[in-house]
Amino acid sequence: MRAGAAPNPVSVVSARGRRVLLGDAGREQRRRAAEEFRRRQFVQLEGVVDPTPLVPVVDRILQAGRQLETPRIKPLSVSGTQIDSGFRFSRIDWASHPQAAQLRHLFDQEGLTALGESIAEAFRPLVELALDSPARYDRVFLLIYREGDFIGPHGLDSTGRRVNVQIPLVRGCRTAMRVTDGDTLRLAYDAPGSARLLGTGFCHEVLPVLAVDGERPLRVVVSHRFLAEDGR
Repeated sequence: MRAGAAPNPVSVVSARGRRVLLGDAGREQRRRAAEEFRRRQFVQLEGVVDPTPLVPVVDRILQAGRQLETPRIKPLSVSGTQIDSGFRFSRIDWASHPQAAQLRHLFDQEGLTALGESIAEAFRPLVELALDSPARYDRVFLLIYREGDFIGPHGLDSTGRRVNVQIPLVRGCRTAMRVTDGDTLRLAYDAPGSARLLGTGFCHEVLPVLAVDGERPLRVVVSHRFLAEDGR
C-alpha cells in the first residue's frame, strides 16, 4: 500500500459488519438497530469494524497534527445547587479550525478523508433507515481523549437531524460512555470492533479516561458526520 492510501473498505468493515450493514441477511438487524436509534438517538453495534487498519492512519494524523488539535475545555461550574461538570478533550476537525486548508490537506494526504468516505458508504443504508430520510455524508473528524479527559452529562439542547457514526479506538485504558435509556444512564463500553450512531437531543456523557497497566492511555473516536436531507 502506498503511503497515505486508505485501506480497502472491506478491510475496515468486518465480515459481520458487511452482513449487518449491507447484506440481505442483516435486514432485520438493521431494522431493529434503526428502531433503537429512533427511541434513544443512540445505538451501538458490536463487531462490525476491524479496527486494525484504522490505527496507523489515526496515528499518522496524531503525529503530524498534534499542534493542530483544538483543546476543548469547560471547567466545573456551580450555580446554587446545580453542578455542570464540564469537559476536557481535544478535537481535530478541519471544518472548525482556523487552519482549515492545512488540516484538510493533512487528512487527504494521510488517507483519512478517503477512509472516512469508504466507511460512510458502508454505514449509509443504516443511517438513512434510522433517520427515515436520505442523508448526506459531510466529513470525518477525530475526538481525542487522554488521561483524565471526559465529557460530563450533556446533549439535551442539541438540535437538528444529524447522525455521527463513531468508531472508538482505545489503547492503555478501559473506556465507556453512559447514554440515557428511559430514566437510566446505561453504560456503552468502547469494545474493539464496535461502532455507534449518535443523534441529537439526548443526554450522554464520556466517562474519564483512566490508565491501566502503567500504559499511557489514549482514546480516539473516529467520527463520521451525516446530515438528513429531507428538510425536517
